[in-house]
Amino acid sequence: MNMFDEIISLREQLNTKLKTFGKEAFIEGFAPFFAANPDVEGVLWEQYTPYFNDGDTCEFGVREPIVILNEATARSIRPDGEWDEDNEYFAMEHPRCFEEYDLCETPYDFKNTGFHDLWQKIPEEIFKSVFGDHVQVRIMRDGTVEVEEYEHD
Repeated sequence: MNMFDEIISLREQLNTKLKTFGKEAFIEGFAPFFAANPDVEGVLWEQYTPYFNDGDTCEFGVREPIVILNEATARSIRPDGEWDEDNEYFAMEHPRCFEEYDLCETPYDFKNTGFHDLWQKIPEEIFKSVFGDHVQVRIMRDGTVEVEEYEHD
């Protein structure tokens, strides 16, 4: 095996480990947040490299996280929401999904729950290495991790 083959092999091994251990790290990292906030059922976000090119290089980015609250708590915050539970959580308009600004005056404020500090310390390269590009990610309280392709402009 020549040196290039070895480098390629090492890179493939690293990518596999990052995906495997990375998902486990997210589950473990989010566990204290879920434990401290029993009304939170999950967290979801989008991550992608924009397609639009205005002459500048398009750079990968992770969008703001969205918290999925249990129905009773969500109804207390959004009593007049449309409660069609057939909507998938991946749809941002799901009545149990809340962005940071939706929760700033509630007990689920991202800063008060400790989620903001956790989220800010994860480098974007880790998000991309673990979950990929052009995806929407959902991590649930029970440790379920779902990744779906994400269509964007």
